[in-house]
Amino acid sequence: MTLRQHTVPASRPGAAEECSLTAADGKARSPAMSALFAALADQRTTDRGTEFVFRGDPAALWEQVSTFAAEESGCCPFYAYEMIEEPDGVRLLVSRPVLQIDGL
Repeated sequence: MTLRQHTVPASRPGAAEECSLTAADGKARSPAMSALFAALADQRTTDRGTEFVFRGDPAALWEQVSTFAAEESGCCPFYAYEMIEEPDGVRLLVSRPVLQIDGL
């Protein structure tokens, strides 16, 4: 059962896959990322992208995953981040949107 769902769309879907995260930003984000990924229960590749499954308190994980997706979308604007809250945690799908070409 899905409780909440939110997507952070790729702001630059056609951009090269080059993360712009600086070393200083990475160091500042490290404690929060470590706390979030401590709750990682599963990671799998799907036909849509990479899915991360976090298990624990859904409300707390929702906040952590939301913050992570917002920050990641700033340095990796070529990905979309879809968050799905469930009774026992949160799933995060990170995907590269398919570009639509006008006229095709």
